[in-house]
Amino acid sequence: METLERIRKVSGIMQFLALIFIVILPVYQIATWFWVNDWLQHSLVQRGIHVLPADIDTGTRSLGFLVDAIPLGITLLALFWTLRLFTYYRQGQIFALDPIQKLRDMARALFLFTIINPVCGAVLSVLVTMNQPAGQRMLVLGFRSEEIMAVFAGGALLAISWVMLEAKRMADDSTQ
Repeated sequence: METLERIRKVSGIMQFLALIFIVILPVYQIATWFWVNDWLQHSLVQRGIHVLPADIDTGTRSLGFLVDAIPLGITLLALFWTLRLFTYYRQGQIFALDPIQKLRDMARALFLFTIINPVCGAVLSVLVTMNQPAGQRMLVLGFRSEEIMAVFAGGALLAISWVMLEAKRMADDSTQ
């Protein structure tokens, strides 16, 4: 199989996976906040928030869902840009400006996620524990391994997009 054909095949797989996650993640988040208490409890404990889902009323769950939707929205945006990036690759546009910009956009989304996710986690900790008795209310601000990985991946993607952009400029200059 020739190289461009392999790139197209892998790009098609990546497009499919990005699309699957674009569909599944919002459904999972809705299910977590409104239907599956075990998932909600696991999600909260992962953030250092120790409260029983049965103690969270419907209004608070709705607000929690909205707060949690902010980092989800950033994730979905990054996935959409991933989908676009691999659409360009599948079309054979490897070193064109558009895919390079999508790679840079993905990197920026990862950096934004790194900033927003801990802040939203802190807001959630206050929100879901505000109806608890005194001494059981929490403010949890944490920086987890997923944020560290997002910073590293975002930095790597930003550097790669910059190198690709400079390589494109050099190639354009040499053809003129």
